[in-house]
Amino acid sequence: MIELVRRWWKGAEARLGTAEPEDAAALAALHAVSFRRGWSEEEFERLLAERNVVADMAEMAGEVAGFVITRRAAEEAEILSVAVAPARRNRG
Repeated sequence: MIELVRRWWKGAEARLGTAEPEDAAALAALHAVSFRRGWSEEEFERLLAERNVVADMAEMAGEVAGFVITRRAAEEAEILSVAVAPARRNRG
């Protein structure tokens, strides 16, 4: 998944990695500006604590530029949410 994000932001200086519980507030803030009903910091903390949930994120200039959260179950996976910071949208 991280390789896909690297190709997506090719040429930009981004730090790509896995979101941790301490990132919950930043993820919640981005989710709030991306969706009508944003998830709370507590909801992100709960999700990030689940063993079957993976949250990959990109940071640019010290701020979260985007994230994708997935959940695995048995032999399936689902995308729970994807968000990109408004200032980073529509750039290819």
